[in-house]
Amino acid sequence: MSVFLQNWIHRLEEGAGVAVIRFATATIVFFSLMMVHHLRESRSLGAPEAMDAAQLGRSIARGEGFETKFIRPYAIQLTQVKTGVSPDLTQPFQDVSNAPAWPWLLGKVFRLTASEENLQAEGQEVALELEKRIRWLNQILFYLVLVVLFRTAVKLFDERVAWLSVILLGGANVFWNLTLAGVSVLLSTLLLLLSVWAFVSAVIGEGEKEWGAARVVAGMLVAGLLFGLCGLTSYGLLWLLIPFAVVVPASLGRFKVPATIAFLLAVLVVVVPWLMRNQGLSGQFFGTAGSVVYADTLRFPEDRLERGLFPPDSASAQDAKDYSVQEHWMKFRGNIGKMLTDFIPGMAGGWIFGFFIAGLMLSFSRPVLTRLRWLLMGGIMIMTLVQALGQSRMLDITTGMSAENYLLNLGPLVVLFGVAMFSTLLDQMAGEDLPFQRIVMSALCVLLCLPLVIRLLEPKQSIELNPPYYPEIIAEGASWLEEDEWMMSDMPWAVAWYGDRECVWCTWDVDREFIALHRARPIAALYLTSVTLDRKLVSELERGENKLWGMLATEAIVNGEIPVAFPLEEGFSEWFPWQLYLSDKPRWQDRAANIPK
Repeated sequence: MSVFLQNWIHRLEEGAGVAVIRFATATIVFFSLMMVHHLRESRSLGAPEAMDAAQLGRSIARGEGFETKFIRPYAIQLTQVKTGVSPDLTQPFQDVSNAPAWPWLLGKVFRLTASEENLQAEGQEVALELEKRIRWLNQILFYLVLVVLFRTAVKLFDERVAWLSVILLGGANVFWNLTLAGVSVLLSTLLLLLSVWAFVSAVIGEGEKEWGAARVVAGMLVAGLLFGLCGLTSYGLLWLLIPFAVVVPASLGRFKVPATIAFLLAVLVVVVPWLMRNQGLSGQFFGTAGSVVYADTLRFPEDRLERGLFPPDSASAQDAKDYSVQEHWMKFRGNIGKMLTDFIPGMAGGWIFGFFIAGLMLSFSRPVLTRLRWLLMGGIMIMTLVQALGQSRMLDITTGMSAENYLLNLGPLVVLFGVAMFSTLLDQMAGEDLPFQRIVMSALCVLLCLPLVIRLLEPKQSIELNPPYYPEIIAEGASWLEEDEWMMSDMPWAVAWYGDRECVWCTWDVDREFIALHRARPIAALYLTSVTLDRKLVSELERGENKLWGMLATEAIVNGEIPVAFPLEEGFSEWFPWQLYLSDKPRWQDRAANIPK
């Protein structure tokens, strides 16, 4: 046997070849699991923010830029206050609500993978086909998260911690659910992990005197650019700049001043141009998202803030100055309980979070681990505060599968430190007994991955649709409008995505805000769904905060009549009473429609 062949076999069995084989095996296992999960669990989008981002991505793919078909009355209000004149609602409306990175990425993916004919076509089939690309993209992003987590774990700990971290995060049911939700969490998680990896590399390089000043500064520059992109994926994550600004200079030695300046400048270079764009359009750096702290409070219950066309009157504004602190405290107090019992323990996807908590008492010999733990703990505290104050009804609607669940972005690092604590305990308990160590590690992996395994072993159910969203009906109702007409709905994000028509969110009242919009641009149709119609008849429809819309729905359902003087007098009876479709004229021309029950 030749020397070359012997060396090749040696590398394959004991050298670098082992790592290649392990990596290839893990990749095959992941993509096999991805296929199974995709085929069994895929369904249409159910998160409003996912449909909103998808329709923006389609606009970008068509070359229309950030023009949105989901129009919030509050965005109209901000535009009017900024410019001093009423906006021309017959022109395309620029989005001032979404962070740009996720819609931009979706637009590029749509452009590369879909034909021009499909991008321009209408109908629910096209939208559902594009949704498959969104799911595949999220699953690939999840794979990249696992790769970066592995590389970070190897740099900080060892291969055992790295493989355990990848297995436990890769078997977490919550992150697989994110791949189907269509939201931006996995992209922001990947960017945050890459930023942390660049930061860790710079700290280790300087500490071990392997990196010079230029390389350390360049590393922190990359970390800042990645963190800035993370902030443009989810605005709330920009609050992590506070722990970063504290930990970065504390972690570096001789080069901490230029490195910290490079990090902060890189963040500003990425973020500021987009914030200035928002400020120029709406008068607010974060657009409508900048007022999320007021959402679902006493003054703005439920989704009143985004559905409000006019600013609060002077008396309400004056009252706000007097008790705004108390109002925010009441919102925080109402949300913090669920944060502590559900969101914080669930951020790592399982009870590995308990090992993370126990590991806080563990001292590390490497300073970089201590600094990274400071960063992680500071991030958890900041994000808990931000999420409790900035939470809206959307987080409840999506059962936590939302970009508002900022803590999920820190989940991989929590898993990493939790596994490090488990590994330390295992060494103390088992010593050099390798068979026993493997048994314990296998038991841990099985227990933590069991929810996902059980779910995949259950009999497959027909879950292609995601009630209350029925793409076929939504697209049918939207198709009755011309391209230059618009409608109003209680699920405008779904109309914009599946129907490909401009749709304004139902204003908070009928008598003033609806009429104002109707005069600015005639509303061709009103589409109300179970979001409104399934509310309690007395307490929520007739006497609730949104009682004028409730009265309209009540008269239509109970009496079978359209209120007198309401401009949309024609009703489509085949969808009634499950859904209420009113129009200015009978546009449907006796088309049949199947009603899902």
